[in-house]
Amino acid sequence: MSEVFLTAEAEEARETTNFSFMALMAFLISLAGLFSIQYIQMLPVPFVGAAVGALSLLMAKRFKLGMLSKFLAFIAVSVGTTTASYSLLYREIETNHDLEQVRKIAEVYLDNLSKDKLKEVFYLVGFPPELDEGPSVSDSPTKRAMKRLTEDLAHIEIRNRKSPPKWVFVAVVSEYPNA
Repeated sequence: MSEVFLTAEAEEARETTNFSFMALMAFLISLAGLFSIQYIQMLPVPFVGAAVGALSLLMAKRFKLGMLSKFLAFIAVSVGTTTASYSLLYREIETNHDLEQVRKIAEVYLDNLSKDKLKEVFYLVGFPPELDEGPSVSDSPTKRAMKRLTEDLAHIEIRNRKSPPKWVFVAVVSEYPNA
């Protein structure tokens, strides 16, 4: 009878926990997802790391994974979800701030244009008129911008309004060449 107990104890001593390379990969992917805070193109990476980490945690009991594997999977889920949510929130706040600044500049631009303050409009556009006051400059960017503002039908209509305009900011249309 004592031999049976010894063999059962020997089998328990021989049973070891397994290490999961999937948990290690999830951890590394989640760490690589930290770049998504800076680069929006990396945003899917922390989601993938968190998903692989969660899958490792779900399979931990079936495959008898060790504490290190469970810990790596848990950290992968934590880092991946935190990084992904922070990246999304950061982008949303940054976009809202940029839109608010664009709205303010557009309002100042249109108000100055309606009051026929072209000098302020040129400063907002980025063409200070003082740079092109020399006699040798005939076809400068400022002169072309001044000509366009004086001849464009929409600008003429805005300047000729009798009552002060009420502007409604609708949206920003732009292109991102590097995205």
